[in-house]
Amino acid sequence: MRAISTPILLFFFLGCGAGPQPAAAPALPASQPVATADPAASPAPTSQPAPTTQAAVLPNDGTRQMGDVTRCPVSQEVFTVSAESFEATHEGKSYYVCCRGCAQKFAQNPARFLAR
Repeated sequence: MRAISTPILLFFFLGCGAGPQPAAAPALPASQPVATADPAASPAPTSQPAPTTQAAVLPNDGTRQMGDVTRCPVSQEVFTVSAESFEATHEGKSYYVCCRGCAQKFAQNPARFLAR
């Protein structure tokens, strides 16, 4: 008898919907209309560009400051100028480069790299 009653109990418990049931969504009252999208009523697009996650890359023209995003004149790598950035001076202007090796190459022939 026990062998028969266990499957029957499981069937009724699981098959009859016993257990937690998801809550039903509340129905809208019949007096409230359902909103529909009207393309004519949508706001006009703005002329402002969408915000970007990357900062603009500024030219490495000897006027960069801390926090500016620029390109190394030697390796063309994009980096942010920081206190740890390497600096090379040419004709009274400070040019920032991405690494010590680029600073050495720049110092040997700055005109070559500034012509790019």
